Amino acid sequence: MTVFSNGLRPFSMEASGDLSTKQYHGIKIDSSSQVEVVSSINDAFVGVLQTTTDTQGRSVSIASKGQSKAIAGAVVAAGAELECNAVGRFITLTTGRKVGTAMNGASGAGVEFTINLDAQNLSV
Repeated sequence: MTVFSNGLRPFSMEASGDLSTKQYHGIKIDSSSQVEVVSSINDAFVGVLQTTTDTQGRSVSIASKGQSKAIAGAVVAAGAELECNAVGRFITLTTGRKVGTAMNGASGAGVEFTINLDAQNLSV
């Protein structure tokens, strides 16, 4: 079961492009001060996309603290430390930057689960 916590701390920014299929993916800020999906394990992760848009310049909501829904990039065990992969999905931490901890497991790529965001490691 995926939960959506009262402790969630969202903020809003403009989208850099079409984010209509990227809800609950990892987000970074681009060079134009707009948000886009994380594209490298070393990107400066700022949070999890909560709302979507298909239009550049429209406001979207990003969670930076608390528990959020997330999309797995592979099998994730409950309690695993997490990083983002090259398409903004969450995977077990190996060599990237820790962005949170899995509150429950995910059986494979594309599965929704709950992440507890690690605010001390965010780039906000």
